[in-house]
Amino acid sequence: EAMDAWKAQGKSGGDRIMWHTLYGMAADNPQAAMAWLNAPKNADLNNRNDLVNAVLAGAALEKPEEAARLIAALPEEQREWCVGHFSWNAIQNGGLDGGIDWMLATKKQYAESDPAYAKAVEQEILDRIFKANQLGGALPEMADHLARIYESTPIEMTQLVSLAGRLNGTDGLELLSEMSVKSGSDPDGAPAQALQLLLGRMSPERKQVWLDAHPENSGGASED
Repeated sequence: EAMDAWKAQGKSGGDRIMWHTLYGMAADNPQAAMAWLNAPKNADLNNRNDLVNAVLAGAALEKPEEAARLIAALPEEQREWCVGHFSWNAIQNGGLDGGIDWMLATKKQYAESDPAYAKAVEQEILDRIFKANQLGGALPEMADHLARIYESTPIEMTQLVSLAGRLNGTDGLELLSEMSVKSGSDPDGAPAQALQLLLGRMSPERKQVWLDAHPENSGGASED
């Protein structure tokens, strides 16, 4: 095999050629790539964590469901730091909807047994949704993704405030407004509460201008 040949030539686990060869191998046969890495003869490889990521990233490019199973099979202490490499290629393969599917399944399975991993996956997908918007995605699409998540699993108000606060101008308010409507306009829901929190940080004049343009959000706003 190519990996054995590189190792015989003195290549270490830190060599990028090893990483990319294993990445390509995993795209074709994830189980074989992980089996090679876990073989006793390769226990002496350095930068093993990088090579695990190579397997997961390569698998996610062609077989994201298999890659997700490989992550789940890792020791608990290793799962959290594998999230980024996996999600990048999994989303390229299945889009943000595929990434959200993975996040929801992970939270359901690991919320109690491995909360750090479940939280890392959730934050990774929220960050990917934000980055998609920054690369030209429309706010309604971003709101759709977040509303879909919110319908299935709680998103903390502080998370929504942080996410909306990273957007330009009043885009954060627009996002929370749309998300609140898509989620049933519950005044006690996290989207509506996050919206009111951000409105409370505005000057009374700017707040009133925004509310006048968005009368559907005036019900929960306190008078100044």
